[in-house]
Order: sequence, then structure tokens, then C-alpha cells
Amino acid sequence: MPYSILIWGQQGVYIHEWPTPATYAGNGGPTHGCIHVDRGNAHLVYAWVDRPTRLLINYPW
Repeated sequence: MPYSILIWGQQGVYIHEWPTPATYAGNGGPTHGCIHVDRGNAHLVYAWVDRPTRLLINYPW
């Protein structure tokens, strides 16, 4: 995965590209926490993060 950003090193959790729609059904089930992004957007996010960057991930579970 050329466009992957490590967000939690102790657990190996990344923001990374995913070839199918980034949904529960599209990825074949749950992952261990990675955030799947379609390829075009993964490239944009990867290009935006050019040094250690604080990300706030907000999800209404």
C-alpha cells in the first residue's frame, strides 16, 4: 500500500487505501482498526501529511 499513514504504532493501525468502497461489507468484515480510504482520497491525505501531524478522528459510535 503506497499511500498508508501509521496512526497507532503499538497496534499497527493505519489510514490506507482500499480498492473497494470503504464500507463494512466492501472490506469483507471488520479490521483491527485501520481506516480504509479509496485510492484517490488516500493519495490526497498522504500528500497532505508531510511530517508528524496530529489527526483528530471523530466517529459517532
